[in-house]
Amino acid sequence: MDFKKLTVAQLREECKKRDINTVNLKKTELIEHLLRYEDGNKTAQCGETGESSSAAFESKSFDELSESEKIQARIRRFACNKPGENTGDIGALDAVYAKELQEREERQRRFSRPADK
Repeated sequence: MDFKKLTVAQLREECKKRDINTVNLKKTELIEHLLRYEDGNKTAQCGETGESSSAAFESKSFDELSESEKIQARIRRFACNKPGENTGDIGALDAVYAKELQEREERQRRFSRPADK
């Protein structure tokens, strides 16, 4: 369904049909909630028909899973799809470390004795 073509009143009606809270929401937010609801229903339907093994896989109790299945579930749960999301400070740390190494090498070069070479 194309929610962008509907008015705010029509969107609120659609939300009421789906038991979605619509208090103080803008049109774009209403559309987002409805789309999320639609996506949630599609994945649930796929799990019922057996098309998606991950939906059926997640319906099991965590205790019923094998060790490898538990590991895969944790990977999916905590996976970061955006590269570099959690590594924002590493570039800065690398720069500081590189500068320290450069200064250390410079001191070593300047103050080394001929016998050390």
